[in-house]
Amino acid sequence: MQSMMGIITGTKSEEPLEEITQHRCMAAVPFGGRYRLIDFVLSNLVNSGIKNVAVITSHNYRALMDHLGSGKEWGLDRKSEGLIILPSASPSVFRRALCFDLKDLYANFDYLEKSKQKYVVLSGNNMVCNINFKEVLAFHQQNTAHVTVVYKEENYTNTDHQDNIFLELEDDNRISYLKKTPNKVGNSNVSLDMLIIERELLKDLIRVALVSGKWDLMDIIAENISEIKVYAYHFNGYLGKINSIESYYRHNMELLNSEISSELFFANGPIYTKIKDGPPARYSGSSNVNNCLVATGCSIEGSVDSSILFRGVSIGSGASVKDCIIMQKSTVEDDVILQNVILDKEVIIRKGTVLKGKDSKPIIIGKKNII
Repeated sequence: MQSMMGIITGTKSEEPLEEITQHRCMAAVPFGGRYRLIDFVLSNLVNSGIKNVAVITSHNYRALMDHLGSGKEWGLDRKSEGLIILPSASPSVFRRALCFDLKDLYANFDYLEKSKQKYVVLSGNNMVCNINFKEVLAFHQQNTAHVTVVYKEENYTNTDHQDNIFLELEDDNRISYLKKTPNKVGNSNVSLDMLIIERELLKDLIRVALVSGKWDLMDIIAENISEIKVYAYHFNGYLGKINSIESYYRHNMELLNSEISSELFFANGPIYTKIKDGPPARYSGSSNVNNCLVATGCSIEGSVDSSILFRGVSIGSGASVKDCIIMQKSTVEDDVILQNVILDKEVIIRKGTVLKGKDSKPIIIGKKNII
């Protein structure tokens, strides 16, 4: 859609993912067998017809750059506009305390000035969902809004949303109040760190931030809520916010539910990712695989139950893998027992090893470790 451009910002904090973000930024975190977290928001933008997409980099961005390449898989390898990589104003892993950090946009102000679209879609990179921004824009225009925030009604006890912005709404879905804690027990209106804003207004608010020294876009909007027409668009599809080891593990495991995976990957268009050619998975006569996502290039001789195997994973004879996430090119040798375990890329688990975690606290083995 020629009237919209997209900017994918960094997350508020990457530290809670521990070893998983030790060698990569949040946007590049592997998910669902062959995807990265950024694939979801990037595909949502492209499926909504947006051809001008900027990605603001964070720390440890080499894996992200390798994954994105020229943007070919998303149809963004274009002579004009397409996929644009922007540097962060302060790319430290510990700095993300703001919802939308206007310092990043101020550092790339010329990009906003040179862009031609009237509307900007701003989004974080750790929301796993399938959303049509055309519908959000139609809602935005129908209400002649200056800003439209995408929200979902969720229970505050869900730890996924305890660092989000909560919305108080009027009857017509205009936002009357933005805050960091809900004022009621039970369901609350939770911002998804996605919004549509007019590009000229965004430039004006960056100038306000420069003068006031307040750099969180949501704080500035909250302070001027009576003067800016801010509306809320209700998203009622599947949502996974990745902001902890527990949420990462849980939302991966939910993909084993066919209804969830079908909605997430196909509801408003397919989710695209970097293509890697490889042979199909190989199952030996002794293998026993039940309710799993198994990517190409895997070799399975043992038992695998309710688990996600990324590309090129090897499971040895007599091994038992249950409720696990095993990332690319990891090796589980013979007679190993794994339960509620997350293995990062290229991990080797030696013969006879036993590792058992819990649903609420899976064991994590960092990249290239040998156990």
